[in-house]
Amino acid sequence: MKSNPVPTDEPLRKEGNEQRSATSCLVNLSMNPVLQS
Repeated sequence: MKSNPVPTDEPLRKEGNEQRSATSCLVNLSMNPVLQS
């Protein structure tokens, strides 16, 4: 289990990146009312 922690850690890292980008996009929209107009 300790020999290859990459395969098990890959999907979690990918999901985290997707969620982070999605939340950052929402934050940008809420922080920039000019883009909504």
